[in-house]
Amino acid sequence: MPTYACHDCGRPSARTKFCDDCAAAHNRTDGQGRSRRSTTNVSRQQRERLRAHAFEDYDGRCGRCGEPIEPDEEWDLGHVVGHAAGGSMARENLRPEHRGRCNRAAGGRRV
Repeated sequence: MPTYACHDCGRPSARTKFCDDCAAAHNRTDGQGRSRRSTTNVSRQQRERLRAHAFEDYDGRCGRCGEPIEPDEEWDLGHVVGHAAGGSMARENLRPEHRGRCNRAAGGRRV
């Protein structure tokens, strides 16, 4: 079995990227020292309720561009402060966003 050098500490490792100690540390954090949080800690029923509340809170308009979301149009539940920046699934941090042109086009940037 080949031996590799851990990317973090440089110790020899049978793993390809991290030694066992560093891999365990990365599994507990997001790789930048922040605690890893589950992004799917809401049930489907709770998510649908949050979607309905966000749509009502924004009067059926996109929270990013302000344009109306048509009844047959696909939309995502976006975050005012994204998960990567420490945002939560709290109602006040959620907003409806057009799927292609607003939510996914933002790419994690706060706009």
